[in-house]
Amino acid sequence: MISGATGAIAVVIVALVSRHGVEYLFAAVVLMGIIQMGMDF
Repeated sequence: MISGATGAIAVVIVALVSRHGVEYLFAAVVLMGIIQMGMDF
C-alpha cells in the first residue's frame, strides 16, 4: 500500500539529492530507519 505521505517524502528526497548529492540520500535513509526503530521501543 502507498500512503499519502509518500508524495511528500518524494519531494523532500528530490530536493535533498539535488542540493547535496546521492550520498546524503543514503545517510537520510539510514537515519530514518534509526528513528523508526527508536520509536518502536
